[in-house]
Amino acid sequence: FSNDTPREYLCNLGPDGRRRDADDRPELCRGTVEFIATKEFLVREPMPAVYFFLVDVSMNAIQTGATAAACSAISQSLSDLPEGPRTMVGIATFDSTIHFYSLKRAQQQPLMLIVPDIQDVYTPLQMDLILPVSECRDSLEQLLESIPSMFENNRVADSAFGAAMKAGFLAMKPTGGKLLVFQSVLPSVGTGSLSARETEGRSNISSGDKEAHKLLQPVDKTLKTMALEFAEYQVCVDVFLTTQSYTDVASISVVPSTTGGRVYYYFPFSALSDPAKLFNDLRWNITRPQGLEAVMRVRCSQGLQVQDYSGNFCKRVPTDIDLPAIDSDKTIMVSFKHDDKFQENSECGFQCALLYTTVYGQRRIRVINISLPCTSMLSNLFRCADLEAQFTYVVKQAANGIPSSSLSQVRDQVTSTCINILQSYRQYCASVSSSGQLILPEALKLLPLYTLGMISSI
Repeated sequence: FSNDTPREYLCNLGPDGRRRDADDRPELCRGTVEFIATKEFLVREPMPAVYFFLVDVSMNAIQTGATAAACSAISQSLSDLPEGPRTMVGIATFDSTIHFYSLKRAQQQPLMLIVPDIQDVYTPLQMDLILPVSECRDSLEQLLESIPSMFENNRVADSAFGAAMKAGFLAMKPTGGKLLVFQSVLPSVGTGSLSARETEGRSNISSGDKEAHKLLQPVDKTLKTMALEFAEYQVCVDVFLTTQSYTDVASISVVPSTTGGRVYYYFPFSALSDPAKLFNDLRWNITRPQGLEAVMRVRCSQGLQVQDYSGNFCKRVPTDIDLPAIDSDKTIMVSFKHDDKFQENSECGFQCALLYTTVYGQRRIRVINISLPCTSMLSNLFRCADLEAQFTYVVKQAANGIPSSSLSQVRDQVTSTCINILQSYRQYCASVSSSGQLILPEALKLLPLYTLGMISSI
């Protein structure tokens, strides 16, 4: 694809053959540049920064102190939310039913609205469930202080985790945003309910069952289907598991991994030591550099093509990945394949373009460019190899394979990868050396050590 260069962008060349303004234009002298997105990149007005909190108030959560720890962490984090009228907040609690709260300033105290139907959930109000934090902060702080005592005699042990997430999503559907869920027990009722697989897993492992790895797979597709809908409407889910018992993390984690979020796991949860960690994790989740409703595309030179992406995202079209939220702690791994030959000393270009909205409502495009030399000599390839990048790829591939393969198969695959790399070096780059001598490429000399360390931890 090519287009005409605007006349005002043209510039005279200097005696060195470069544009005279090359150092004054970031897009010509920097590998990473951000552009403010124009109207053609806006499907709708930039979304506000919405934070909706879901807190488990079931009997177990109350008795272990998880509810009190969650409420305290949220209350302390309110001052760290992005400043401005566009920052909005809402809250709901849940056990076997879902409790929304109207936080209008005109009310003397927050109004509780109960949703008893956990099979076909709904929001009890179209408005007043999510408000600008500047308008409802006092009411929200009062509510957070009251929730542990409001439910201190609760004897409901069930948890409608899936239904509560669905209800929170319905409240956030017009805007998108971040759904932060504090969960303490295995979801047992309503949409997305799960059954305990812990006993089955222990018996399978002790008997050497080759199918034991299937316990690391989601139990069904209910939560996955729900997560795809969340991602479509730009809702990112982060789950804080403050638990003292089995919660089926494999099934629950599908929602964060599909929506660009993550799971925070506190097991066994201690009311003495974990509240401080919970607060620090929540505060960093809110304050770290991040963007919302993001779309990413990676491009490369002709003769190369993107083979696969790996990370926490939703992929609805072949060329792009959707990220309801992206932050400084997230990594997206991209693998390429080549289907053409490259000339020696030529270069291949790679570009990553990320369209996102800042928490202050500005739509931006972050463009990362890199150009790398091509070579037809394996010795050059091994000399310039990046051990950390290569091994990160191996680790991620192994992690992705664990739910679908036995651990012995994963270990064998990791070992084979290491052997194949070193065998290729020996065969094509060091064939004149004695066959009994161990020859390692300088850039990858620690690869066997890294591989052994990884195998011993699988």
